[in-house]
Amino acid sequence: MVLLVVGFNSHAQTEMDIGYDSKYVTEGRNNLVEGGIVWVSVNHQLDTSWLIGAAYGEASNDAVDYDELNVSIAFSRQVGDLWYSLNYTRLEFYADNQSDNELGVFASWEGFEHVILTFEVVYSSQADGSFLQLGVTNGYKLSRDLMLSPYAKIAFDFGYASERSEGHNHYALGANLRYQFTQNISVISMAEYNIGGSYLKDLNDNQSDQAWAGLHLNVIF
Repeated sequence: MVLLVVGFNSHAQTEMDIGYDSKYVTEGRNNLVEGGIVWVSVNHQLDTSWLIGAAYGEASNDAVDYDELNVSIAFSRQVGDLWYSLNYTRLEFYADNQSDNELGVFASWEGFEHVILTFEVVYSSQADGSFLQLGVTNGYKLSRDLMLSPYAKIAFDFGYASERSEGHNHYALGANLRYQFTQNISVISMAEYNIGGSYLKDLNDNQSDQAWAGLHLNVIF
């Protein structure tokens, strides 16, 4: 599941991100039998509301045959303290020769002083199911160039990740640490720990809890 959520500044046109994640964890599950994944993504701001983007991911371990391409278009707008984004994503899974179409909604509420509330839901046409995440986050400026953004989420699966799963899927605790080298270049390190719900624990002990970390280079043109 890839949801196009991009926070450009008012003058940015194109954003490129290149990074490595130690595991490919989505919906509380590790999608690769071993190793991590390398991502290259490009997002372009058409105007103040419309964004288009593409992301290509490939398994870092040569023994694992996995790669995917996501192409997205998103409409976003801010109304007072509410920011929301509506998006469509086409996913191509080349190793499995499969594809999917997803519709997603992301919203954040910044009306509180010390916390930002987040809402994410995505619908998959292939699975005919949806996945919901509710979260809290905030950004803390540690220095002029260093920003820490911890977050916590609770996720619910309604036939998206598994047709047999209906309800609580997992918890996620994580943080992003961004170092701003220049106005347009930054490095982002991230870490996340997923605590599987009862369904994941019953399904596979090795899948119940997942921890991963990543390092990304972000450039704005």
